[in-house]
Amino acid sequence: NGYLTFSTRGSGTVAERMRIDSAGQSTFTRTTSGTNVKLELAAARPVLTFNRTTVADDDEVGKINFCGHDSADSEVCFSYIECEAKDVTAGTQDGDLIFGTVKDGSGAERMRIDATGNVAISNTTSAPSTPSSGGVLYVESGALKYIGSSGTVTTLGAA
Repeated sequence: NGYLTFSTRGSGTVAERMRIDSAGQSTFTRTTSGTNVKLELAAARPVLTFNRTTVADDDEVGKINFCGHDSADSEVCFSYIECEAKDVTAGTQDGDLIFGTVKDGSGAERMRIDATGNVAISNTTSAPSTPSSGGVLYVESGALKYIGSSGTVTTLGAA
């Protein structure tokens, strides 16, 4: 059961940064000021872990940005998924999962799944374009609506 490790030395302290075990499975860890990101590439299931040692209510715990370069070759993040700690009290911890996108150069939260499983969809002032297949569930002026590929809009819940 051998393994290969890669370590770095900072301020006189040696810290393991990567490990490859005898089965070829890898673990990568990056730690900075009470936070770490760990990627475990295991055959059964890969796991990406974001860990903050100090978290308060309403703190962002971790975020995944999806970025690329625009036509001016500037790096732009087009969407994200974020975890927000809502209650950090031991035994009653709550967290929300937030989804955001960029529209016309501005990023904003578009959907949130709260700790109880409720899904909040951001509000819009007009119906989205007709989908080519399937449908779109959206909130317009506080009312829950659905538009199908035929273009028919159905109000599911009044404002």
